[in-house]
Amino acid sequence: MRMRTVFKLLTCLALLSQFCYGRKVILISLDGFRHDYIEKAIAAERNVSAFLKLAEQGFRANKVKSVMISLTFPSHFSLATGRYSETHGLVGNTFYDKDLNDTFKYTNPTKNMESKWFTTNGNEPIWITNQRHGGKTGMIYWPGSDARYNGTMQYVSFGLYSGAPTLRFRVDRIMEWITQPDVNFCMLYFNQPDSAGHKFGPNSEEVLDAIEQTNDGIAYLMQRIEQEQFPGEKPNVIVTSDHGMTAVSNKMVVNVGEVLSPTEYKFGVDGSPANLGIWINDNGKRKLTFSVAKFKCSFEDK
Repeated sequence: MRMRTVFKLLTCLALLSQFCYGRKVILISLDGFRHDYIEKAIAAERNVSAFLKLAEQGFRANKVKSVMISLTFPSHFSLATGRYSETHGLVGNTFYDKDLNDTFKYTNPTKNMESKWFTTNGNEPIWITNQRHGGKTGMIYWPGSDARYNGTMQYVSFGLYSGAPTLRFRVDRIMEWITQPDVNFCMLYFNQPDSAGHKFGPNSEEVLDAIEQTNDGIAYLMQRIEQEQFPGEKPNVIVTSDHGMTAVSNKMVVNVGEVLSPTEYKFGVDGSPANLGIWINDNGKRKLTFSVAKFKCSFEDK
């Protein structure tokens, strides 16, 4: 009986191993895609049929609380590493690191290729883990994918970031890679509807246009997957986002100078701006103490 039980356990583990490592995965992040954008698009009679079909064939989370609820790079690197931003070190899109005495800026290609920003505390993103276990990864513009990790990069990538390529164009590149026998994992980043939201606001017609644009790209991906021949099962597709977006007024302002003395502290604002870096002007001899309540403000999204 014991031998039979052990045999059954080993058989299950073998099948589980085949399932976990044998099926390919395509992970897509749509920047700034708020949890209720699909419902907003439906209410506006916009086409989100591909998203609905994807959810029907699989499942959908109604909402997720991101690690960094308003910034692209920290949240995407948390998705890639499974770590909180204070552990993986990317605490903003733009930030000053006192230990490195240097400033990271997400729009600077050179900074994105410098490993020192991405290897804090031995970070290993999932595309490197995949390759360490024998897989091969294809990457399109995922934050952190331009750097080397212990001298290793992904198997294939799309080069340095550009917002110009459409989602359909990026899907074509992903399909070129994922249909190769040895590529088992692809990650794709797309900058919409975040770009439209920043420019026109989250409740704008332009954001609805961007949602339809992403829907078209997802529909095209599903079409390409159906048309392609794979040696095993079709790839699993995961569509996610890094953060949401809400409308704010110019009345929602915190005067930092009224809370902290500019003579005692230095301030650094993220380029978004959603982050505020604060440093004490005493070479680290004192601890930073202040009332968080003074920084709070209310908001209403209409």
